[in-house]
Amino acid sequence: GYPGTLHMHVTYRFTEDSELFIEYEASTDHDTVCNPTSHVYFNLAGHTLNCITDHEMSIASSSIAERDEEAVFTGVFASVENRKEDFRVCKKIGNEHGVLEIESACFVLDENGPFHRACMVREPRGGRQLEVSTSSSALLFYGGKYIRGSEPGKDGVVYASHGGFCLETMDVCNANEQSGCLILHAGDRYRQKTRFAFSVMDASNRNGRSCHDRNSN
Repeated sequence: GYPGTLHMHVTYRFTEDSELFIEYEASTDHDTVCNPTSHVYFNLAGHTLNCITDHEMSIASSSIAERDEEAVFTGVFASVENRKEDFRVCKKIGNEHGVLEIESACFVLDENGPFHRACMVREPRGGRQLEVSTSSSALLFYGGKYIRGSEPGKDGVVYASHGGFCLETMDVCNANEQSGCLILHAGDRYRQKTRFAFSVMDASNRNGRSCHDRNSN
């Protein structure tokens, strides 16, 4: 273990409202690291397209958790102001050349309540959209750069680099919290919940430039 034995229970729950809930519970026999997430891939244009650069995204985050050259978190939170990681206003994740604006970044969420909205992604041509809500403090975006396409997936499709993206909810520590952050203590119970809510955009909004909240009127 790390160093304790972690007893983990994960529930995947689908609702009639096109929602997927992932709920984590954990306990341990010794104080140990605990920061689970899900590495599920999405492509709102459909799995056969093998490209995500036309998706548009907004993230409720004013800062990112910086990482070193080995992708280890440094404890430094940096503002997204004037950076390509600024998704506070909805924008395409790919540029005019079809290249992703970011390959991977961990966004520190602005809200820190028991359950809050983190992200909205939409694919304007087909109209599918995905809203992510979570009890976690951060969301890591990964653009699928290292998908190798060695094994066939659904319908025999071989997925290529940037054929899907991940939205991984998790917790991160700043420099003042590094010593005790992400530690689950013996006798305590870890709980975390994430919701992926799917919907279809109104046809009149598909050429717009803003990401719409699933529940807004």
